[in-house]
Amino acid sequence: MNTESPDSKPTIPSPRPAIPHFGSLLAYGAKLAAAGLLPPEVVEERQGFYALCRIGGHEIRRISSGMSIAFGRPDKPIPSDWPLPDDPHVSKAHCRVSVGDRGAATVEDLGSKNGTFVNDRRIAAPTGLARGDVLRLGSASFLFL
Repeated sequence: MNTESPDSKPTIPSPRPAIPHFGSLLAYGAKLAAAGLLPPEVVEERQGFYALCRIGGHEIRRISSGMSIAFGRPDKPIPSDWPLPDDPHVSKAHCRVSVGDRGAATVEDLGSKNGTFVNDRRIAAPTGLARGDVLRLGSASFLFL
């Protein structure tokens, strides 16, 4: 037996937010999440547990207390943790992102020719990173989550 009146309209679900293709990042309030690319614990506000996501790509690296990620070209004697072979503006040993034992994240330029930038400002000394900062070296940009 149908209890709907002939004048009732079907319920239309509200549209879902569009997911940007580059890195599939979503923003909900103060938290940033990578849709389907990171486990849920990455997006929780946990001290000393972060991720770097390459903007315009699908590469993501997790980093936590006591760890570091070195960026550079793969043709240097000490291998990079995140090599950028196709960028002529990236030095052999370009920069390093580190998370200390107390959970503070920093980026340090390793004497690169073209510089390391945080939120479009060139850094001259080790610089603190916060969630949402954009790290740029050469033509590559990374979102710090």
